Amino acid sequence: MLFTISMMFVVSLPIIGNAAEVISPELVKKKVNEAVKLLEKKGPAAYAELRDLKGKFIFAQGEGYIWVQSFEGKMVMHPLKPALEGKELFDMRDPAGNVIFKDFYEMVNKNGEGWVPYTWPKNGEKAGSPKISYCKMVTMDGEKFLVASGLYDVSPAQIRKKFPKDKVMVRNKK
Repeated sequence: MLFTISMMFVVSLPIIGNAAEVISPELVKKKVNEAVKLLEKKGPAAYAELRDLKGKFIFAQGEGYIWVQSFEGKMVMHPLKPALEGKELFDMRDPAGNVIFKDFYEMVNKNGEGWVPYTWPKNGEKAGSPKISYCKMVTMDGEKFLVASGLYDVSPAQIRKKFPKDKVMVRNKK
């Protein structure tokens, strides 16, 4: 089954999250690490807090948010696109042809955490834009999941400069 990103993902959002925050790689990484700690402590009961549109895990006026994916490729929790929850996403490709949800899994399965570049439509747009997400493994009730968040228009080279010890997936130019 082949999925592609299309109009299904174009969403118009009101301004949500903390208006004072500006999305940055540092903020994305911080929020993922906070979410991992919360999930380690509360398990799936933490999903309500991760989904809270006025909570700290939807941030930078809604530009940033946390999602949770199973190691089997299913979306477990997505605060802005709940229709994705329960869907098998390993075959979903971005406009550049990358199997992005499988890439997230491979990054955390191999390294425990890291950055994955891909293409994804910005809010209200149909065309894909460069995006990079930080993802990290979490174990809940003995089962492994990945927690992630991303931001647009930041290159892998910029991530490597900010976080020289972090793993960053290398994409071959197509």
